[in-house]
Amino acid sequence: MARRRVKKSLSPRDDKFRQSVFKFAGWVDEYKYAILFGAAAIAVFSTAFYIRSERKARQIEYAIQILTSDVKVSVEELKELAEKSKGTYIEPWVLLAYGSRLFELYQDEDIAKGDKSRLLLAKSTFEQVRDRFANNGSAHFCALKSLEAIQEELGFELKEEAKQPEPKPPEQQKPASGSSGSAASPEKRSNP
Repeated sequence: MARRRVKKSLSPRDDKFRQSVFKFAGWVDEYKYAILFGAAAIAVFSTAFYIRSERKARQIEYAIQILTSDVKVSVEELKELAEKSKGTYIEPWVLLAYGSRLFELYQDEDIAKGDKSRLLLAKSTFEQVRDRFANNGSAHFCALKSLEAIQEELGFELKEEAKQPEPKPPEQQKPASGSSGSAASPEKRSNP
């Protein structure tokens, strides 16, 4: 004899679960395009965020390599790097390197020419670090020391300019026919 399976009747709890599954399946079927669009949007935004963070990490790594290398970097590269590193934790260090390079070029090339543009640009860069990154102790301290050096350089130049004698105005020629040797005004001259 073969045994027949007897169909069990569902309990009310199992019946509620079954109804909720069917209800959820109906809801998914009704909003399937919205769900697909949402999933695609999440995938696109997460990929874009990942790419952006990787690019930022590469820029920071490049900046750290430049700052720690012994190779002298051009002023233009440091300026570009300073613009790219805005808002990162290495921004004050890049600005310090940029200002230091400007000051170094001023000392090497511009002193003889008398051009102070790089010195003033370095001063404004160090002042920016001093003002914006007051909570960053090391960068703030480095900026203050660099500003002291620039002030000393500016003070030295002012002292040098003060030491140079002022050009004397040309002396007025004395009249050759004056008896007293002083130039008399036309009203006081007497005719002999």
